[in-house]
Amino acid sequence: MAGGAVTATAARPLPRTRSLTPQYVTLPLSEIAAGDRRLDAEVYLSDGFTVRRAIRDSLLAVSPLGQLARVWQPSRLKGIRVDQEHGAPFLAATQVFDIWPTPRKWLAPSKIADIADRYVAPGCILVTRSGTVGNVIIAYSAHAKRVISDDLLRVEIEDDPSLRSYLYTFLRTRFGRTMMRGSHYGNVIKHLEVSHLEQIPVPVLPRLRDEIHNRIGSVFAARDEAYRLDMTARRQFAVAMSDQPERLPEEGYAVRASRLFHGRRRLEAFAHSPGAQLVRETYERNSQSVVRLGEIARAFLPARFKRIYGEQQGTTYLDGGPIFKVNPELQKTLLPATRIDFDDYMVKRGWLLMACSGQIYGINGQAILADRWHEGKVVTHDLMRIVLSADGHDIRPGYLQTVLSHPTLGKLLVVSQAYGTSVPHLAPEDIERLPIPRLAVKQEVEIADAAERASELRMKANDDENEAVAKLEGELEYELGGQLTKKKRVSMGSEQPTLKAATTLPGGNAGEA
Repeated sequence: MAGGAVTATAARPLPRTRSLTPQYVTLPLSEIAAGDRRLDAEVYLSDGFTVRRAIRDSLLAVSPLGQLARVWQPSRLKGIRVDQEHGAPFLAATQVFDIWPTPRKWLAPSKIADIADRYVAPGCILVTRSGTVGNVIIAYSAHAKRVISDDLLRVEIEDDPSLRSYLYTFLRTRFGRTMMRGSHYGNVIKHLEVSHLEQIPVPVLPRLRDEIHNRIGSVFAARDEAYRLDMTARRQFAVAMSDQPERLPEEGYAVRASRLFHGRRRLEAFAHSPGAQLVRETYERNSQSVVRLGEIARAFLPARFKRIYGEQQGTTYLDGGPIFKVNPELQKTLLPATRIDFDDYMVKRGWLLMACSGQIYGINGQAILADRWHEGKVVTHDLMRIVLSADGHDIRPGYLQTVLSHPTLGKLLVVSQAYGTSVPHLAPEDIERLPIPRLAVKQEVEIADAAERASELRMKANDDENEAVAKLEGELEYELGGQLTKKKRVSMGSEQPTLKAATTLPGGNAGEA
C-alpha cells in the first residue's frame, strides 16, 4: 500500500489435482485382533481378503492348508561356489519354473548345512515366497538331484496322492493365487511366510478329488516323459558329435587380424572365442555336411511396437520369459488401441522362437518349438522367428531346435554372436550364418522325433492341468454363489466394534486407519 492506493499482484493459480476418494472397508475388530494381527490396511482391501472371507463364510467344508499338509521352509542358504566338477548344482527360485532348468552355480556340498533338506522329491509342491509370490509348481524329474533355493516354500503331502493333486490344483486356481498374493507383506520386495500359507482356507470338495487326481497324475507323467525325451535328443546329438570339445577357460586368447576383417567385422572378443571355434571344427569333423542356417531357414524379427495393455477382453500377449516356463500364468492382453496388425506378430506351429535379448547366461539364444499353445497369441518382438524354407533340405524343426539349444554345442555358438554390453542382443543376419551339421537321415529323424514328441507332451500336460484348474474354479464359483461379486466399499462388519482400514490411491487424500 502506497499513498492510499491498494496494489495487487496476480498469483499464478495452483495446478488442479485430481481428487480421488480413498478405498476403505469396515471390519470388525476381531478380524484384526485374530491370527497374524495384520495392521497394514492394504491386506484388508485386497482381493485375497475378499476371497478368503467368502470361502470362510460359505457352507463348504473348509480346512487351513496347514492342517492338510506340511508347509515348511529350509533355513537360509549360505553356499560357497566351486567349480562344476566339485559342486552340487543349484537352482534359483525362478529357474525351477524353466522348461529346461539349467544350473548356473555349483555349491560345495560339505559347506551346506542340512543339504538333504535342499533337495526336493517328485511330488513336492513349491511356492514362490519372494518377489512375485504365489507361483506354484510341483517337482518332477527336471528338479532331481538339484539344490533348490530357500525362496521356495515346500508343501508336502506324503500319504495321500489324491489330496496332493487337489491342493496343487487349488493353489493354481485364481482363488488360491489371489489369497496367497493378498497375504504377502513388504513394500519394495513382497514376501510370503510359512504361517501365511498355513492359514490359507482350503474348501474341500470330495466329489472332485478323484477326477482331479487322475488329470494331475497324467500331468506329472507327461512332463517327466517330455523332459526325458528332450534330454535324450540332446544326448543323441552329443554322441553324434563324438569328440565334442570340453569348455575351455577364455580369459585371454589371440586372434589373427585377418579374421577380424573377413566377412562380418566383429571386433568384440567374445565373437571369436576359442570355444565357439572348437564347436565349428567339431561340426566339420563329425557331420556328413555343414550348411548355413540361412540356406535352410529364414530368421527375422517383427518391428517394435508400443504395447497398450488392459484388463478388458483383448488379445493374449506372450512375453519372452513365459515362453520358456512351465505352463506360465498369462496376465497381459493387448487392447485394440495397440495400433499394429496383430496377425504380423502371431506365429505358426513348427516355427522356432529364439530369445534374442537378455544375458547370455540366461535365456538369450534359447530356442523353442512353437506349438498350438503359441498360436493365436501376439508374440513379443523380442523373440526371433526362425522359419524353415520349403526347400530346407528335409530338415525337421525338432532337429534344428536340438542343435541350436544344445547347452555345450549349439547354444555356445549362438551366444557367441551376441552384441552389446548391458543387454546383449542377437541379430537375424548373424543367426543365419550359423553352421548346422547334417547327420545320417536315421540319426536326424530319431532326434527330431524325440524333440517334437516332447513338445506335444508339454502341451498335453498344460491342457490337462488347465482343465483341472478350470473344473475346480467352476465348482467353487457355483458353491460360493456369487459372493465374490460384492464391491469392497460396503460394510462387511457386524454389530461388533469396528475399525476402518483405508489406503490412499495415487493423487488422492489420506484415508483413515
